Amino acid sequence: MNSKPKLALFLYSEPGYACLKELLRQGQNIAIIFTHFDDTNERQWFHSVYELAKKAHIPVYRSRSMKGEALQLFEQAKPDLVLSVYYRAIIPNRCLEVPLGAFNIHGSLLPRYRGRACINWAILKGEKRTGITLHEMTKWADKGDIIAQQSFPINTLDTAYSISKKVSHAVPIMLEKIMPHLLSGDIPRQPQDEDLATKFGRRRPADGCINWKQSANDVYNLIRAVAYPFPGAFSFSKGRKLYIWWGQVLAEKTYQWHYGDYKYYQAGTVRRPGDGTVLVKCGRDWLIILRASCQEGKNLAASSRDLKCFLSDGQLLK
Repeated sequence: MNSKPKLALFLYSEPGYACLKELLRQGQNIAIIFTHFDDTNERQWFHSVYELAKKAHIPVYRSRSMKGEALQLFEQAKPDLVLSVYYRAIIPNRCLEVPLGAFNIHGSLLPRYRGRACINWAILKGEKRTGITLHEMTKWADKGDIIAQQSFPINTLDTAYSISKKVSHAVPIMLEKIMPHLLSGDIPRQPQDEDLATKFGRRRPADGCINWKQSANDVYNLIRAVAYPFPGAFSFSKGRKLYIWWGQVLAEKTYQWHYGDYKYYQAGTVRRPGDGTVLVKCGRDWLIILRASCQEGKNLAASSRDLKCFLSDGQLLK
């Protein structure tokens, strides 16, 4: 029989899966796991917490909220410590009142980027670094004392998917260092600085609509913030939705050097200079469209025959 303190885990997505793998490797005493049913409207690019828990013969419960039967199962498990990683539902305050405390791993460097879709928002806002934060859970989401943080860069070519992978890689590294402290109660704490706090809400597929009046860099950040397997950035051409899956910023001076002075073109104007590139005018510069499609499941080179009629010279996307 495992004599270690009993854990109740609230896990989902790839960071939650990485957490469970690490705690299993450590031989922790996992009393129960709570996770979610997969959303049929969402691409399941991540491993299943539910399947791993079943394989490890750990009690696991899937639900959309912590009410009714889920709450009863939690109370029956009588955990000593609660750990949450990318769990999407509100965890009742009564579940936080356990002997060794309740903790959450958030996908940003708190107090910045509290709330949902923190990775997508960080890329969209052009951040150069992000990371993960282990913090104490309170009745106010993402506001508890910071226990540990680990940072890493957001590179120019990073997408929300690649940063999610970095988060998932960072989770077990942090847990290997911090779990002995959590289980012993010897925990370093640092209150969050509310003056530095930022918070952003959840994102929906419709939020991927491109505003070509923004700078090419802002458009590029949107593209990589919602690139596959996320819903994608999009515009419209000839009455059809056009997904822009990848691009590259082309500064106005560079454009003038290669293609002449087109600075008076309206935002959203498409140019095909004849060298195989497809350019779209943004607010004050140009974006090279590299990958696009008229269907969610496709990812075509912008110069391909299938897209030529939708990315034709002079076509205004709006």
